[in-house]
Amino acid sequence: MRDWLKAFRPATFRGVPFFVDYEDAEGGRRVAVSPIAYSDLHVTEDMGGDVRRFSLSAYVAGDLADAAARAFTAALNAPGAATLVLPMGGPVLVRVPRWSLSRERGRAGYVGFDIEFIAAGLPSLPFAAVPGALAIASLIAAGIDMIAAATGFRMRDVAPGQAAPSALAVTSAASRITAVADAAELAEDKRPAIADAIATVTRLAAEPVA
Repeated sequence: MRDWLKAFRPATFRGVPFFVDYEDAEGGRRVAVSPIAYSDLHVTEDMGGDVRRFSLSAYVAGDLADAAARAFTAALNAPGAATLVLPMGGPVLVRVPRWSLSRERGRAGYVGFDIEFIAAGLPSLPFAAVPGALAIASLIAAGIDMIAAATGFRMRDVAPGQAAPSALAVTSAASRITAVADAAELAEDKRPAIADAIATVTRLAAEPVA
């Protein structure tokens, strides 16, 4: 007969050991269901795997349970993905969206944890870390100003030959866009298209509408 106590792996997270009372895991496939009109049938489409989740009731115990609980808490609070090893599963890269700790007076030397892990998935980069992102954001903001000014001018009654303040705002915004586009170090093959777009919008914004 199999010795189950020896069959399980020691549980660890970020290399910090702990014990497991019970573990739950869930996953599946994301399936899109499309009913067919006037039919008893429907169409299903596999949209890829769903997020894998692991829920644990874990604990640390012994004369040094307080120190072990602090070490485990630090591991759970650390940013970024890390390796989780569960008794019945192999290593998996996970993140920790939620955990809780409980301690009872009558169970000295025992600290319990309820933890939710999710599979780490693909990493992402913050927007500000993308080269030229701040310059591109300024370019977008200047474009919004120019479009708003152009719209306001075309919807306003202006006497013939009179320069509207919004037209001046359009010209100013266009100059800012040109400067920001230069600062963004855009590819050379993109510059003519940007310059043409700026000139076109500026011209249309300055033309009176009957």
